[in-house]
Amino acid sequence: MALTFTPRTGVSIVHGPNLDDTVRLLRLLEMSADLDLEIMVAVRGGAADEPALVDRMQGRGSIATVPPGASDAEAHNAIMTGLVNRGCEFAWILRPELLVEPLTLGQLVRHMRKVPDCGVVGARIMQFGVPESLIWSDGAAVSVDGSIKRHSAGLSRSRAPKGKSVDVEAVCRAGALYRVAALEAVGLFVDGDEVEGHDVHWSDRARRAGWRVMVQRRARPTLEGVDG
Repeated sequence: MALTFTPRTGVSIVHGPNLDDTVRLLRLLEMSADLDLEIMVAVRGGAADEPALVDRMQGRGSIATVPPGASDAEAHNAIMTGLVNRGCEFAWILRPELLVEPLTLGQLVRHMRKVPDCGVVGARIMQFGVPESLIWSDGAAVSVDGSIKRHSAGLSRSRAPKGKSVDVEAVCRAGALYRVAALEAVGLFVDGDEVEGHDVHWSDRARRAGWRVMVQRRARPTLEGVDG
């Protein structure tokens, strides 16, 4: 009987307009210290650069074709449905513009092991800064009108709050690790869940269902193209 391997973490990436960004992220994932993962890249049907992407992926992951007009939420849902069916324990949501470090996934997974009622853990998202990188988001607080305030935004690491992890009202979806059991209990993504890149409405549903929403500050990927 053939043995079936079930990866612990499924990685969900939605391919964007820049082919080089997606390929760079796949190469960074190859350097991860935690390789118990399966990578799936959602590509909208009819994308002109799909053949080039397949060629440059060189077996680093699998392609999931979604309808041409699919939103990012719908594309991630298509992948995560497959990850649930595969029996993965975690789903890691990544954007091609994200620069992950070799230790990032392991830091998030260890947090989930220590906090079994955590439904999603986000990372401390860094932005490029001179002379040092600045924090873009440590998660966010949500106002009654639905707007958000990013924790630690614009601070250097030396001035930012210390500590490994903290509860927040919403995580930045890019770089966040979701527990599949929480996704099954709360439901998948809905268009409009995100506010300024933060998973406001899913996080709220998760907290109402008894799951903790947290940020692991020692996981520090950098997100290109953001400032302020």
